[in-house]
Amino acid sequence: MTQTPTAYWVLGNLVRMLRTGEQSDGRFAMFEIWTPPDPALAPPPHTHARGEESFFVVSGEIEVLAGTSWSTLEAGGFASIRPGTVHTFRNCGDGPSRVIVTFSPAGLEQFFTDPDVGIPVYGLIEHEFARPPSLGHDAISRAVAAIQRFDMALAAS
Repeated sequence: MTQTPTAYWVLGNLVRMLRTGEQSDGRFAMFEIWTPPDPALAPPPHTHARGEESFFVVSGEIEVLAGTSWSTLEAGGFASIRPGTVHTFRNCGDGPSRVIVTFSPAGLEQFFTDPDVGIPVYGLIEHEFARPPSLGHDAISRAVAAIQRFDMALAAS
C-alpha cells in the first residue's frame, strides 16, 4: 500500500496541502506554508503567467513583495497577488510563521509535489520543532529548472 505524503519540504519551507485542484475541480488550490525564521529561505522573486495567489498569515510575521513594494503582514494580515506581478514572501519575525496560501485557478500545488522540487514528508510534524533538510546546489538547480514547467518565471534581478 502506497502511503500519501502529509506535507512537502520545498526549498526550506514546509508545505501542507489543504485542498488540491483535483478536489476543487481545478478552481483553486489551498495550502499551509510553515516558514522557519530565516529570510534566506524565501522563494526567489517570480511571476505566475496565470493565477492569483493570496496569503493569509495565521501566525508569525512575513514580508510580502508585490511589484516593487514590500508589506509586513502579522497574524490576520492578508495580501493578494495578481497574475504577472513579481512577488515573493519571507519570514521576518523571530519565530516560525504559518501562512495559508490560495492559488486560483489550481495548478501551483503540482509544483510543490513535483519530484524535482518537493521532498515528501510522511506522518505528523510539529512545525515549531521541524528542521528543513539541507539543500545542496543540485536540489536548488532542479527546483529552479522546474519553474518554467508550471507557468512561472523568475524575475530579473
